[in-house]
Amino acid sequence: MNPIAEGETVLWTGQPQRYQRRFRDFLPWVLVVWVIVWLGLAFAFLEDASAFVAPYVVGLVVALAIVVEKQRPRVFAATSYILTDRRLIFVLNWAYGVEYRWVPIAQLGTPRVRELKDGLGIVSFDRSVLRWLRQRYPWRRPTFVPVLPELMAIPDARQVAELIARNAPQPSIVG
Repeated sequence: MNPIAEGETVLWTGQPQRYQRRFRDFLPWVLVVWVIVWLGLAFAFLEDASAFVAPYVVGLVVALAIVVEKQRPRVFAATSYILTDRRLIFVLNWAYGVEYRWVPIAQLGTPRVRELKDGLGIVSFDRSVLRWLRQRYPWRRPTFVPVLPELMAIPDARQVAELIARNAPQPSIVG
């Protein structure tokens, strides 16, 4: 399946050059610390029954955090981006097939660029989660649309942001 519709022009393609850690990458570990503190308080104030369950709960939460941590670089390595005159398309090349997710450019908002130290950049969009959810309707959206899309660790981030800003006012008939 080709994600590009008839009459759609490809403006840019690329993929992340490296994995860029963000605050939300540390959230599973915050959960681990929170569970350990909570169980420590439970030990202080409850009977011996909690002592039997606590190692299993801590082990389960740590295992969950490790699984989430291991999955992120795999998703990152499988991702590539296609920018057309109508949409921003995320291509995920899994071992079992290719998955396409897209967002019409007109719905992205104003692109913001954050330069990284090694010449790469992150293009994110001036959107709040609540504003994004208010404008989305389940019957209109393509499957698995990223909630707040961003282009991670790409070269020429400023040029990509300018392409997006230049093509955003055009109405989208795809997606």
